[in-house]
Amino acid sequence: MKIKVITSISIMIMVLCMIGGMAGPAAAEQKALKSEVKQETHKTININSASIKELSALFGIGKKKAEAIIAYRTKNGKFRNVAELSKVEGIGKKTLSNIRKDIVVE
Repeated sequence: MKIKVITSISIMIMVLCMIGGMAGPAAAEQKALKSEVKQETHKTININSASIKELSALFGIGKKKAEAIIAYRTKNGKFRNVAELSKVEGIGKKTLSNIRKDIVVE
């Protein structure tokens, strides 16, 4: 009787180990796929054409800073590069660093 119980437990442990071993690579593949999808769906905002609403959606940019960006753009023309955004009052190195991945100049 003890042998049957031990054998049954051993078989269950082996099956669980096999299932767990298969889940590892599948989980890694799923995580990689999610990362790819996230990258593909990440949208950037063109600061030369963005509205107040679009600019305000950026981290650390509220309505006032969005209005300042548009005022600067209206007065000075299109931004030539992302770094030029730091010339806008209220946009410092830290803010620019936080939004750099989310903005483009086209």
